[in-house]
Amino acid sequence: MKASKLILFLASLVVLLAGCTFEMIQQSDDTSLYRGQSLNLAVIGDPPIVREKHVTFTEITFEDLKRGAELASHYDAVFIMKEHLREAAEGQYAKMYGETRLPIFFVESKQPAAFFTLEDVEYGTFADINPHMYISGFLLHPEDQPGGDPPVMARQDWGITLDIVNSTNIKAAYSWVFETIASINNERTKERPHRKSPGKAAFST
Repeated sequence: MKASKLILFLASLVVLLAGCTFEMIQQSDDTSLYRGQSLNLAVIGDPPIVREKHVTFTEITFEDLKRGAELASHYDAVFIMKEHLREAAEGQYAKMYGETRLPIFFVESKQPAAFFTLEDVEYGTFADINPHMYISGFLLHPEDQPGGDPPVMARQDWGITLDIVNSTNIKAAYSWVFETIASINNERTKERPHRKSPGKAAFST
């Protein structure tokens, strides 16, 4: 990375991480299931194995992310799985994360979600900035305004770290994310139109 780009990156990083919120799940933590409202979630990659039967994952593509308002009318959030993180970090998608009107989560990324909004930084440049990170993501800013310069300024950076990575803690992490998504939905209920069922043909798989 050239010196000028590195300086710009570090300056951007200070701004991007200023509002980060991170949660730690330890082996002794409560692993209660999420028992709130049903959730329709979009996923790029193989859907994760979770405990909650009323949480549905539908596979979509990166191309589908461009359909921001339409996507938001069908789903409650988007998950991008580990095998697609390198593609997710491509510069062509950087601004799109700020324009998609949904919470977006990156699974098994060791770097904060803010990195995915930087066009000139290759995935893996700072791959292990937080080795305990398991899920990082963007939560909608209270004003729910997409866009911004940089795009992440319209969102709150958020993440879950695991003290020990095992099946129990991973499933607990997803339950925690579901609680967070439901909380966002509750705050936006009065402003958000009724969500349509995605249906089999709504988006490409």
